[in-house]
Amino acid sequence: MGELEKRTSQEEEIQRQIEEIQRRAKEIHKEEYMESHETGEDFDEVWDREYNKSDKFNEYIVNGALLTCTQATLEPFIIPNDDPIELDRGPKESEFEFKYGFGRKQTRLNVGENHLYLGKASYATVKDTVKDVNITPFQCNCAQMISSLSEIKYIRDHLEDCKKNGVCKYLMRLNEEWDNMPLENTENAITPSSYLSISDVEEYSVCYFEGITRTSVLVCKRGGGLIIPLTSGQDVLTNKDALISEKGGISKKALRALMELEILNTYSLDEGYLVIDDGKLIGIKPHLAGDGRVTFGFGDCLQEGDIEFYKDAERNNRISGYLSDKVSEYNLMKDTVIPVDICFEKMIQDITPLYEKARSDFEKEELTLSQNQLDALSIIKYQCYTIGSEAYNAILNNDGREKLYEAVLDKHGRNGDFEFRTNVEMNIYYEGNYDVEGGLSDIIVEPLEEYEE
Repeated sequence: MGELEKRTSQEEEIQRQIEEIQRRAKEIHKEEYMESHETGEDFDEVWDREYNKSDKFNEYIVNGALLTCTQATLEPFIIPNDDPIELDRGPKESEFEFKYGFGRKQTRLNVGENHLYLGKASYATVKDTVKDVNITPFQCNCAQMISSLSEIKYIRDHLEDCKKNGVCKYLMRLNEEWDNMPLENTENAITPSSYLSISDVEEYSVCYFEGITRTSVLVCKRGGGLIIPLTSGQDVLTNKDALISEKGGISKKALRALMELEILNTYSLDEGYLVIDDGKLIGIKPHLAGDGRVTFGFGDCLQEGDIEFYKDAERNNRISGYLSDKVSEYNLMKDTVIPVDICFEKMIQDITPLYEKARSDFEKEELTLSQNQLDALSIIKYQCYTIGSEAYNAILNNDGREKLYEAVLDKHGRNGDFEFRTNVEMNIYYEGNYDVEGGLSDIIVEPLEEYEE
């Protein structure tokens, strides 16, 4: 066979694989649609009316898109010469599905750390395929039979968890990238590809990756399962985003707890960082954080550009002493006093968007968090810059205190006093308990007294 014939044969095989994937993807969409719409309508008519005309399948995928897999099943998983693994579907199964809007054969795409947004939801790219980061395994079994002795051993080693959460989490092996392709709508119509090129800023370089749409598929290498989007995630983007700032913000109790965690405590008092007069906090001196960086005010660990806030002419005129974001110049400014109202202003400026982002992220998941839960997440974000994908999924899946604690502690770091901090945050999140051991709760902070929630 000549080179041209080989290339033609390869192209024909690729086309055959694409057509098979398209067929299977359409079938799974049909199944999911028929399960959720008991209208008696013919699916092909709905397909032509809803998807061809509104172009639903060309919507870009964003954070929170609902996914399913063609090999996801609730049937028992068969292991040769052993009892089948039957899912322990307890009495709270329907409650779980009602609360989170999806069942065991579905999961949410998590791309909350990506840099490009539609409204306030992050776009997904072909690179968002990391198990337990972008995609939490389905809480179900796999329709593909066991394929190796190593799989049998792995499942037996985690038998109890498999009965509770399914075998998918122990078998899932995802391709490195999503596959973008057009999807046939009818015999004569094909949805054209229109994939967005999305930048991902890494250090000093910019990489460009394709976005993904409802027509994209991700192959599970373990058994040929196709992971496909059931929704784009855009269906929960509403005008609520524009109204977030009108719906209240972080509570005074949370701000007080954050102050006491960061600086308003007996340790800082003993170190001489606090200037207190007649029971009132007057100002705060610069200090070095645990990682050695210069820190101002209520835990403002200086990032690029932060120093400009304090060197603004009006503020700088009220600050007595030298200011710098350089660690080498710390001794020149260690006795500088930054007035408490300036410190408070910077804290509010930094934490307000974090609170709003936490609320909007979970509202998009149709999960309404309580005031104390949002307060806790805002404090975590303030200290760690992000809650991280593991904590995000632990909240979304209602995994409980222990799992959320471990995920947040991982973001803080395992060294230092972070176990103490994480426990305080968990107390706020789960109990509404804002107490901070060692905090100077009797010291008056006038800007906080004047703050309107």
